[in-house]
Amino acid sequence: VDVFLQVPYSSVQFVKSNNGFAAKYSVTVSVFDEDKDNIIMEKMWNESVNAENFSTTDSKTNYNLSLKSFQLAPGDYLMRAEVYDKDSKKTYVLERPINVKEIKGGEGLSSLILIQKTVKEDSLSKVIPNISQTVTTRDEGLPFFFEVYSDKAQEIDIEYQIKDAKNEKAIYNQTFTEQVDSGRTMITQKIEDLKFTIGQYKLVANVKDESGDKI
Repeated sequence: VDVFLQVPYSSVQFVKSNNGFAAKYSVTVSVFDEDKDNIIMEKMWNESVNAENFSTTDSKTNYNLSLKSFQLAPGDYLMRAEVYDKDSKKTYVLERPINVKEIKGGEGLSSLILIQKTVKEDSLSKVIPNISQTVTTRDEGLPFFFEVYSDKAQEIDIEYQIKDAKNEKAIYNQTFTEQVDSGRTMITQKIEDLKFTIGQYKLVANVKDESGDKI
């Protein structure tokens, strides 16, 4: 399970440093069983953020992104993330239930993750996830990614749907064919020419293997 943690600059306190301004905070991510009776595992680490000027530290659009991975057996859990700002002494806590799917028969899918942007680092493309999972009425496309797990190289069919969360009415439906390798394959897609109105939507990917069986 990959855990992305996005901490806005405006949520931590920056202090003057030799290189401008700096903020320091610690993160504790704990995984409990579904009823929160027992702790399964826990990871703790420290983060440091540097900014050249004060206006950068006060911007609501700037943030620090962390990624940690947990090895968990299939099942239902409660995940708790705690951020402690070392200068302001403030603590922020977020709890969320998670479900770890079991991959049966050598085939499976990860969750769908919206993409905020893609940046180039050392000639490689790095995907920055949209942690809030929100889009605006000005967004004309919907970029996202997910992973397909397969026990062999094969051609798969993927039907993408976007539905109104209230009435389940589909506002988009399109099928694509993709080639996947044995093991893990990352699928990146962008649905173009979408016009969102204010509301809640569901993004669905229905995937069938080369035999026509649903993954």
